[in-house]
Amino acid sequence: HWWTAPPYMNSGVRTGPESGIVVLDIDSGGGKQGAASFQQMQSDAGSPLVVPNQVCAQSGSGGYHYFFAWPEGTEVGNKGNAGGYVNLDIKGRNGYIIVDPSVNSAGSYKWLTPPWQAGAVLPPLPGFLIQCAGSGKNSVAVTPLSTTPFTGVLPARVEKLRGHRSIA
Repeated sequence: HWWTAPPYMNSGVRTGPESGIVVLDIDSGGGKQGAASFQQMQSDAGSPLVVPNQVCAQSGSGGYHYFFAWPEGTEVGNKGNAGGYVNLDIKGRNGYIIVDPSVNSAGSYKWLTPPWQAGAVLPPLPGFLIQCAGSGKNSVAVTPLSTTPFTGVLPARVEKLRGHRSIA
């Protein structure tokens, strides 16, 4: 009941070594330049930064979240306008992203390639993105609300709500 009652809670996933993920957040809704920045970033990298069937979600504003495996032995923090690319953020240690079934004033979050989908992949974080993130010392970090590691299984009360859209 708390999930659908005011003040309407959203769902988030912690990024970093505890969850085993890093996310490239492309902000492109509302006139933001993330899509053009991402094309430039891929050109500068010299190779594709995302792969077919990669775990991916669309944000409420129409941007994209591309998920990568946490690079063991390498520190990746959180960096806005990562590598100088406007509206491209990297979410690493102690970061978080909002996920489906969340809703904000710009729209609904939705999985495009959910992690539970057959054939979904979580590729290694490309070195170019590690360089763009810079060191963890220079990036913004948030204090986690929970230190419980994500096991890849949603709690039953959340699982029941997958696809639920009672929030107008």
